[in-house]
Amino acid sequence: MKKKRRRCNGSSDRVDEIRQALWHVQTLSNCTTSTLNLILQYLQPFLKGCEHVKKLKMARVRARKQSRFKRCLNGCVGCNDHVFGPTSRDETCPKCGHPRFDAKGKPHEVCWFFPLREQIRSLMQIPHFRESLMYEKVHRRLRRCLADNFMCDIFDSPRWQEFAGPPGNDLIRIVLHGCVDGCPMFDREQVESAKPLQYFFGNLPPWLRYKLRYMLVHALIPAELKGQSAKKYYDWFGTEMTDLFRNGVDGVRIMLYGTTLDTPGRRELLNM
Repeated sequence: MKKKRRRCNGSSDRVDEIRQALWHVQTLSNCTTSTLNLILQYLQPFLKGCEHVKKLKMARVRARKQSRFKRCLNGCVGCNDHVFGPTSRDETCPKCGHPRFDAKGKPHEVCWFFPLREQIRSLMQIPHFRESLMYEKVHRRLRRCLADNFMCDIFDSPRWQEFAGPPGNDLIRIVLHGCVDGCPMFDREQVESAKPLQYFFGNLPPWLRYKLRYMLVHALIPAELKGQSAKKYYDWFGTEMTDLFRNGVDGVRIMLYGTTLDTPGRRELLNM
């Protein structure tokens, strides 16, 4: 019995390496944990000393980790004019008195919220990322070699120059551009879709600006919410954007440049 335990303990490092390798595969391919377990099953004859690892625990290899920035919001379905914040303990709406939870204790409406302040503060602590946010000064130096009547980037547009102003020697403002569109969740069309509210950093170089890994997710709104049902959440998100514009993050003002929407999305947003 002791020999068997010693053999398992001796291979624990190897097991961790296998888990890390499979987690990396899941990150790159976006596959499910069931796929990883199937791969592990066919690799069993080649894993000497790790034959006891028959199935990986889902919590160890799951690529989509729960974000530490994620918060849950509950909207009132009675008046559609109130949102219960992440720290709210109210069980009834203060405006209409409608209950927040149903008979089973579950909220009538759920919307996922990812606070921008914590995300931006964490990113600004990365020296390389903060340096990339100053690319506008590099672009202006390269711009001197070009004719003034050419617009090569977002920095050259009259709207940017009027709205954002010239860059400083240090990082003084971050300009975000938003987008909302519906998409199926989990890459499966039969599952209910959602509308992510995302932003890209206008300060970044164009070869980084539009990559998903450099974008921010502000909220995940259920697709069935339309009109006033969705508007109360946008109003709630707007309070954070207003605070970021007025007070900034560690001395850096956060500005919203504009939004990009398709025709149905623009119609829906304008109707709000």
